[in-house]
Amino acid sequence: MSNQIISGDQLMGLANLRLAMRDLEKRKVFAGITEQRNLRKFPTFAAKQLQIIHKEEGTIVPFRLRWIQWKLWQAELRARRRGVRPWFLILKYRRGGVSTYCQGRGYHMVWAHPFSKVRTYAHRQEDTRTVFEMVTTFYEYQPERHRHRKTSAGTYAIEFPDWHSDYKADTAGATSSGRGSRLNGVHLSEAAFYPDLATLHAGLNDTVAPDGFYLVESTPNGKGGKGEAFYEAWQKARSGDSAFVPLFFPWFSDPNNQTALIVPDELGKLEPEVLALKKKHGLSLEQVKWWLQKRRELVSMGREGRAVYQEHPNDDETCFIEGGEGYYDTHLIAKAESRCIDPIRTEEAGRLRIFEEPSPDGRYLITADPAEGVGRDDSAATGWNIKTGRQAFTWRDDRTPPDMFGVKLAELGRRWSISPDEQPAYIMVERENHGHAVLLALMRLAHYPKNQVHHEVAETHDERQTQPRAGWRHNHIVLTTSLGRMLREEYPIILDREVISSIRRVSLDDKGTAEFTGRDLAVTAGLAPIGFPYAERKELFY
Repeated sequence: MSNQIISGDQLMGLANLRLAMRDLEKRKVFAGITEQRNLRKFPTFAAKQLQIIHKEEGTIVPFRLRWIQWKLWQAELRARRRGVRPWFLILKYRRGGVSTYCQGRGYHMVWAHPFSKVRTYAHRQEDTRTVFEMVTTFYEYQPERHRHRKTSAGTYAIEFPDWHSDYKADTAGATSSGRGSRLNGVHLSEAAFYPDLATLHAGLNDTVAPDGFYLVESTPNGKGGKGEAFYEAWQKARSGDSAFVPLFFPWFSDPNNQTALIVPDELGKLEPEVLALKKKHGLSLEQVKWWLQKRRELVSMGREGRAVYQEHPNDDETCFIEGGEGYYDTHLIAKAESRCIDPIRTEEAGRLRIFEEPSPDGRYLITADPAEGVGRDDSAATGWNIKTGRQAFTWRDDRTPPDMFGVKLAELGRRWSISPDEQPAYIMVERENHGHAVLLALMRLAHYPKNQVHHEVAETHDERQTQPRAGWRHNHIVLTTSLGRMLREEYPIILDREVISSIRRVSLDDKGTAEFTGRDLAVTAGLAPIGFPYAERKELFY
């Protein structure tokens, strides 16, 4: 086949073809845009073209605005009608749908308006991934005839090259704040939990276009620490000394926040605190039942019951007073600390703190949380007398690599041996990440008896067979609840103040869950109630 020379006219034809294809792409979505680009059409656009994941059912459903989402949309309409910049500082109750609304509004902006740019920020990288998944779902399930062509952009970005618009998500404090860009929309999710909200806002302040929206939303996080910047911003907005319009949404303003009564007198006589709340805000019994359920849920996770005033605010003052970064009930922690004692002896330059020597008639459990051993985090272990429930020792070090930590656990386990058969202590190791190397060293290098190392049995496809796997597989809810139950029931008994200090530093993240990163002794304490029933058994895995 001979080579063909493409003439200038043919090159011009190819260029025209590319332009025609681009114009066709624009025309394909133009009808939908002309009908729904106006903000007044956003609820229709959301219901007809956007899909979300139903949290309770796990199914894909149309994005029909919920109560709080309607309020946000109406607030922006009113602001634009009055000629006010749509900058809103939103103080809200948890899981009302504010973040979902902000993602939908941002997607609507970049889809409907050429040359538009939207940025959203989250507290942590996993939260950034979660909020961006909403936008990915919007795009993937949008009707094909109205969907723009997009580039293969980065992990947390969607770019529409024919429309010259893009949407990007980022983690607060992880990268630059967008300084130098011209942004048509900005969303800060759970801003009260950012490491430096003031600096991020300073970088974004001049980048938002005059007609662009700026939505800063969060549940409260106390008056100090990370939550201080958001608290001060709220006070300024409320007094009118800020460009932000304050929007407060108490939990009882949402008509969906109520639970039907089974019988009229189901709640019985209300305690004074609940009765005062009902009277102050004119609550129905169905709303009271919903509020009581939320309070019980928090208590069951080990938090103080009054944390409900932070998670589901009644007013914009109490929520900041009750809020804070600590997760567990401060009164329970103080009570546990009152039972602590000084160690009878310390060894290994303070790494080992002994509160009980091995007892001839004792049975012992060791719970362990491994780390990398490079100075950033501690590998930690605590020993427990199963018969008395009292703590026997604490061991921690940030420079012990995983394999040597496994050897150290074997040494501790043999030292606190089980009588009368002289078997060593039962060891429970969290197996995630570095735990695999620890378990391997514990059983292969140190030849620790497998029957005294915690295993979890996973069923195979053949129901008659089981496959034990060494270690405890991390379950955040189980760990959080176990430690909370331990504080409430005052058993097992913590004797080391360092363990209490670690529990006190378990913080509240932006999702309302416990943050255990860097709280290694708190993890080992939470494992104790989980490990006791296993360590007391006499039957073996092998």
